[in-house]
Order: sequence, then C-alpha cells, then structure tokens
Amino acid sequence: MLCSIRFAGRPMRLIASLLLLVVSLSSRAALGQPLHVAVSEGWNMPFARFVRDAGGTRLEAGVIHDWYRALAAELGRPIDFTVLPPMRVDLLVRDEQIDLRCFSSPEWENKDLLQAYQWSDQQILSVEERLVGGPRAATVKRLEDLAGQSIGTVIGYRYPLLEPLFRQQRITREDAPSEAVMLEKQLLGRSDYSVVRALTLEYLQSQDPKWLGLQTSPLVVSSTPLYCLLRRGSGISMAQFDAALANLRRRGTMQQLLERYRLQ
Repeated sequence: MLCSIRFAGRPMRLIASLLLLVVSLSSRAALGQPLHVAVSEGWNMPFARFVRDAGGTRLEAGVIHDWYRALAAELGRPIDFTVLPPMRVDLLVRDEQIDLRCFSSPEWENKDLLQAYQWSDQQILSVEERLVGGPRAATVKRLEDLAGQSIGTVIGYRYPLLEPLFRQQRITREDAPSEAVMLEKQLLGRSDYSVVRALTLEYLQSQDPKWLGLQTSPLVVSSTPLYCLLRRGSGISMAQFDAALANLRRRGTMQQLLERYRLQ
C-alpha cells in the first residue's frame, strides 16, 4: 500500500509541475517578448528624468517613460529601456538592436540606417525648438543675425535649419550631452545662443529661477512632428501599432502626461 501511494504521488507531482509550466508559458505568451526601446540621454524634463548609479543610467519618469508604458499596455508587450547618448542610439538602430524608437522624426534620422524599420503613419507629438539667449543677448529675428555666433547644441542632434550655416562656418556648434547641460554652459558664457525645446525651457523656468534670465528669440529653429520607428521583425504589424497609437490619441494620453508634468 505504501509503495502504491508513492507511485501515485510522483505522477501527481509531475502533473502539477507540468500545469505550472503551462500556466507560466501561457502568461509569457500573453505578455509577449519585451520590446527593446532606446532612449537618448539628450532629453530633459518634462520628457525624461534619468537616474545614474553604479548600474548605469535608467529612465525613471517623464512624458517619454509614461507614454511608452501606456503604449506597452496597448500592445500587450513589456518595454525594455536602454538609455544611451544620442550617437550610440543611432548605432543601435543601424545594427537593428532595438525594436522601437519613438519621439523621433524623419528629419533627424539617417535614412541609410533605416532599411529594417518603418515609420508610423500617426504623429504622436509636435515639438518646437527655439533659439534662446542671455538677458543681454541681441534679439535674433533672422538667420543672418547669427553670423559669427556660437550656438549651444546637443551632441549628435541635427538641426536642419542651421546645418548650412554650420557647414559654411558662419556659426559654430558648442555641443553638450543634454539640453540642461547646454543651457548651464550658456549661463557660464560658453555660447551666445542655444537651441532648446520650448517645453523643456518652460519646465526648467518653472522649477528654478536661475533659468528665468534666458530670453526666447522670435526665431523658430524647428517645429517638428514626431513619429515612431518600428522594426519590421518586431512581431508587431504596422496596422496593430497604428491602432494602438490611435487608442492612446483617442484617450488623450499624451496631453494628460504633458499637463501632469508641467504641473510638477
């Protein structure tokens, strides 16, 4: 009798283990494989707040962080963030190491690197970049007013309106790893003007009075619609992806996030 119980118990334990394995695999299948996403360190709040420690740089909060999480919920796929300097993000795109890159534009990307990717049909946001100067800087109304000036820029970023002037050496770049560092350098007199996203400057000025001395120029450097790059082998069709974007737009997710972080 004792032998019979042992014999019966082992199959029962085996069946229970198999059931747990099936449930685990089913859960993983439901969640799907992680979507590998690259985020540039060049962003600042309200778009991105990074934490730097011994383990590297992590995306902790901000519009980009929360919006990606909302998108992941729509797609049923977890998000795996990789945070790198802008030029290293470009290398990951070239080597097809990421599945998704949003908050980007065809104007910014090297078209030769994008053979394995496709752009979303739907715009997710539009950002405006403005020229800012110190309290004593002359107001810039035309590109010609910038002759001989140094311009604060983010390393690896492209500025289509200004690129001809950079190439002709009529103006010079003063690169920084992020917009906040770029503006710090301007306050120290390292550049005459800087190119900054209007939302970033608005956020910084709401958080710290030291930024209030920066004056926005009437010259708009760019007004750029932002889209997503989706890798063709990501396991998500563009129809599925655009449907997820449409759901986020219908619920007003982006506007809610912008309002939330503007108030913080």
